Amino acid sequence: MSNSHHLKFSDEVSSNLNEWEGFGDLTWPFIRGALTLVGIRSRCFEIPVTGTKERKNYGQNLSVETEEQACMADGVTVFEDHQIYMAEASLIHEPKLDKEPKDKFKVVHYMRDSWNCQIQSIARESVPPTGLTVFGSTSFEDETKFVAMDYVGTYRLRQFGRILVPLRKSHFARRMEICVKTCLKFALDLEEETVRHAHVVMVDQDLGTACDMIEQTRTTPVKEVKRRRLSCIYH
Repeated sequence: MSNSHHLKFSDEVSSNLNEWEGFGDLTWPFIRGALTLVGIRSRCFEIPVTGTKERKNYGQNLSVETEEQACMADGVTVFEDHQIYMAEASLIHEPKLDKEPKDKFKVVHYMRDSWNCQIQSIARESVPPTGLTVFGSTSFEDETKFVAMDYVGTYRLRQFGRILVPLRKSHFARRMEICVKTCLKFALDLEEETVRHAHVVMVDQDLGTACDMIEQTRTTPVKEVKRRRLSCIYH
């Protein structure tokens, strides 16, 4: 309905939409609509990333130190208080060229922090599920790319889908069909992940205590190094 509203008054989506209008009206309805169909709730616009906040404040004595604030994501999907999907978006028309690599870098950090946060939370009373995965997406101009991250000795990042949102009446039907199908496939992947979360095996308190004793890695590689690595995986 948001897409049709814009195209009702012109053959092309207005070029002066701000970032939230473009993402909220043209891209998020496809993603949220698919998630709603499979029963997964979502939030959008300036949502605190829980995992990043926990990483920043790990080991801090908040009674005497200033609490670090969470980074904010443009879209988040939540299951049992775990953020299993995070999104970043740019302007639909003429975004700054450096916004795309910056958003990719941010989303990968969000996903890594969320994965660590979930493992720590689950391990307090259960055996973490095999193949635990978190998801993310970046939207730049009319294109949105979906990525997934898991951990097998190292963090593994893969792109598994992309959509081009319709900006003109002439390609509305064709692009809409692809957007719907891709987002439904993405939603089903998230649904599988929620099933994995729901069937964890409960254990005694000793495992949770042992996991708490594992020291977290806090050293962050130089941004430029990470971006060069991302360019080989995420394009």
